[in-house]
Amino acid sequence: MSRPHREWTMTTIAGVAAALLIPGRAVQAQSINAAYAGQLTLQSTGATVPGHPAQMAWGPDGRLYVMTTDQGVWSYAYDAVAGTLGGSKQEVSGINGIGIGFHYNSSTNKDEMFLTAFGSPVTWPTHTDSLWKLTRTHGTLNAWGGTGEVRVAIVTGVPTGDHDVDQIQIVGDTLYVGVGRRTINGFSGYWTSGSLSDFPPNTGFWSGGTGKTYGDSAYGGTICTIQNLDHVVDTQGSADTLNPADKLKALIQSDSSPYQAADNKLIVHSAGTRNPFGLCLDQNNNLYFTNNFNRVTTKGNGQSGFGLDGDVFDSNVYDDVHDQLFAAVAGGDYGYHSSNWVNKSPFLLRSQTGHVITRSIAFDNLYNKGPYPPYDPAHPVGLGPSASADGCSFWYNTGLPSELYGRIFIARYNHTIPTQPVNLTYADLIAVDVTNGNAVQVAYNFQDPLAVLADQNQKYLLVADYGNQTIYAITAQ
Repeated sequence: MSRPHREWTMTTIAGVAAALLIPGRAVQAQSINAAYAGQLTLQSTGATVPGHPAQMAWGPDGRLYVMTTDQGVWSYAYDAVAGTLGGSKQEVSGINGIGIGFHYNSSTNKDEMFLTAFGSPVTWPTHTDSLWKLTRTHGTLNAWGGTGEVRVAIVTGVPTGDHDVDQIQIVGDTLYVGVGRRTINGFSGYWTSGSLSDFPPNTGFWSGGTGKTYGDSAYGGTICTIQNLDHVVDTQGSADTLNPADKLKALIQSDSSPYQAADNKLIVHSAGTRNPFGLCLDQNNNLYFTNNFNRVTTKGNGQSGFGLDGDVFDSNVYDDVHDQLFAAVAGGDYGYHSSNWVNKSPFLLRSQTGHVITRSIAFDNLYNKGPYPPYDPAHPVGLGPSASADGCSFWYNTGLPSELYGRIFIARYNHTIPTQPVNLTYADLIAVDVTNGNAVQVAYNFQDPLAVLADQNQKYLLVADYGNQTIYAITAQ
């Protein structure tokens, strides 16, 4: 894995072990929950991805495309009857990241691939991510971004740190992407970053430093959008709003340009998240996303407390705030702290009369004054504390049990979470009813599941495991 500050490795470094980094951990067979064992089946698709999969998407050629964190983009031929994958091909090299999405530009007759990527073509500031555009003439098998095509970073300098630019969804001509915070907790100053410091030679607290930062930029902890991809110019940085020539402090604390409306720029759609990793669409193209919350204790009044060194890793996680699930709301505020941008942006005027914070669809413990019973991942109430709830997909297989049809299926990445009286084990797939937030466990015993995608016929639900790099398929019997 190329970046040590991803959410899933961050918990490992801080003391919560991610499965792929535990030598000798026993590998168990992936299983359907007993409640659905006679109704669902789980199988390998036959595909082991050369890199670590972070998001899957269906390409314009009908192939399954997989964005990896370390080996670029791979594609596979898909057998929609058998639910199997074959004919692997590396489509893009040299760009590693999390998100992938496709768009057809009728004015140019080009299929367009959009990727979120670690690192940036510009050298300032350090810890930046980018958004790339690669084209292929429609109806051809030209190399993506090859001779006569476009391969360019249209966004070059999104300030990152403990999190990155996440998954992508495209609806018509509009792109949506999640952007995590560069801090661990939304604050500025000491103990706010595990991976970086804005005051060299100091370092983040994971490396023994004090993690002193200027806080989050206007991009930090948001759902962002490019409203019209047809209008994006094919030159480096054409969709930038932040100016990388600015000094770091000014950029982070003062530059509100991502809030300014422009249909060919990456601008803020809604804010107040921490790490909105998984983005997915329902059958009506409504956008939903998962949010990795910080491992901190609820105050029971809609707020949470933050401890020294970012998180309080005590033995009791049951009073911690759970990961969250939101319906994306344009101009919305999802409630997470930001010392720089609360009450400074048109989208975050919490002091303004009538301001409403959008609450999680799934139970998140924020408005729970206790008591706090032990959490059981096999019988979930909410997404769970320290679950790393990530990739998601709606699934409309008509053969599903009625209580699963049309639910949002979410991969919970984290495996072993040390706590008392027993460790929590996720590494599973849950289904959540977005009308009431009720959740059930569907499958378990994965290694580190991360990406989820229903096929185009809604027959199979594909689950990509980051840890063993295998793609599985679930279907109704």
